[in-house]
Amino acid sequence: MDYGEGLAYVFFLVEGLCVLGALLLVWHRFRPLPRWAAALGIARWLIVAIGGLAGGWVVYLAMTAVDSWARLMTYVAALTFSPAIASALVALVVRPRR
Repeated sequence: MDYGEGLAYVFFLVEGLCVLGALLLVWHRFRPLPRWAAALGIARWLIVAIGGLAGGWVVYLAMTAVDSWARLMTYVAALTFSPAIASALVALVVRPRR
């Protein structure tokens, strides 16, 4: 395993944690557990930050794409980052109950 593969595994782990955190936020909204409120409040902003960075990276790639290969890589990045971006949007909308 080289450096790039290890970094990809770490990224997909973080992205999976974002999706899991968003699902926990939605679950907590309908069945609140007071002990989780503080931790989910912190996790919410981490999810938003990670999704914002992913969304910003996709916008950067879209703005700097000059040929068809670069545009294809932008589409691939958008598909790859879509779970983190969607999780960030969910985290912005759903606030944990206190």
